[in-house]
Amino acid sequence: MNRIKITVVIILTILLSYSCSTMKNNVRTNVKISSDLIGQNGIRRIITEPVDMQIGDASYKFNMILDLSVNSKKYYLGVASTSKMQENNVLLLKLGNNENVKLTASDVKVEKVNMPKDLTILGGKQIGLSINRNVDYYSALFDVDTKVLEGIKNHGIIKMRIEYMDTFFEQNWWSNELGKYITESRKMLDEQSKKPNKARTPIEDGF
Repeated sequence: MNRIKITVVIILTILLSYSCSTMKNNVRTNVKISSDLIGQNGIRRIITEPVDMQIGDASYKFNMILDLSVNSKKYYLGVASTSKMQENNVLLLKLGNNENVKLTASDVKVEKVNMPKDLTILGGKQIGLSINRNVDYYSALFDVDTKVLEGIKNHGIIKMRIEYMDTFFEQNWWSNELGKYITESRKMLDEQSKKPNKARTPIEDGF
């Protein structure tokens, strides 16, 4: 009987190790720059390519944004979803050292987008067809200061909670998936910011 128990424990340990390893391998850390533009206000905005994540029962896209001007440097966590967001919405992060971080949406935009919806028949079975539907798509910016970014880099993110109307969606991570993405994104943004933006390069340069 003891041998059976030992065997079961060994098998479970192997499966758990494999599961953790797989989760770590699925973490996206190869972040790329999506755009690097100069706005009409003269502020240079650099944006990373988004990553899709499931937070509770809702799907979200996350990206990182860096705004640069002569006298300021500001980071934002961009969040987009068909799940409703509004200004002052709260996003909570729990770091690996159990520190709680509260981020507040400073800017929220909504636009109409076409998204496919699977058709169903009586009994709830899908029939393999889909139609396009117009839905509201929300994009929010959450201010993130450098102290928070350093905390994420050093301790990772183990839990997230995002406000949704009068409730919230929540997600736990073993793999620090969002934390790794944010840290790698900041690194890429900083590296890109050191390169000249084509819109700022004088026409005579290199002529």
